[in-house]
Amino acid sequence: MNRPQEQTVFVSRNAHQVVRLLIASYFIAAATGAVPFESGWALALMLVPAHFADAAVSTFVFTCAFLILIGFQIRAAALLLALFLFWSSFTASFGPLRSIGFADFWRDLVLIGALLLTYINGPHLFDHLLRPARRPLGRRAKRITPRRIVVSRPTADPAACALPGPSNLPPFRFPQIDGGGDDVNLFDRVFDAA
Repeated sequence: MNRPQEQTVFVSRNAHQVVRLLIASYFIAAATGAVPFESGWALALMLVPAHFADAAVSTFVFTCAFLILIGFQIRAAALLLALFLFWSSFTASFGPLRSIGFADFWRDLVLIGALLLTYINGPHLFDHLLRPARRPLGRRAKRITPRRIVVSRPTADPAACALPGPSNLPPFRFPQIDGGGDDVNLFDRVFDAA
């Protein structure tokens, strides 16, 4: 039986950076007020007081978008922004305020999809450790031949192989200290007596 071939689509690094740039630029424009972004305020009004809602939403959206733009903590920022965008859009469309229509909710779902693609295809933290190292073209690895280790045969004389023991060593003497009292050479006298 023939198995169907799996087709895997890889997004190049440049294409991924362009998508990140477009997504981040939209959310930075939304945070600064250049693009209308009504869905975030409805959720913020439910979480923080009204006079802090505008600053809280702008700060959160701008911070996440800026992290995506510079490529720092892309996955975490994209996931946080996607979760915030979904719940704020859902609250604004179907909540008590109903400040946006279904078309705006649909647009926010498309942006969530783009953020999730950024999350899924984003660079992983340890990718550079998992990839095999690339060799420069034109240079081949130098062939290494290990040297041979020759083990000498043991001799028949066991005395030649004996390690120095107490019988082979000279007796130990502490150094003599000049000008001391009776206890200066105390240790020598103890060992001589034995």
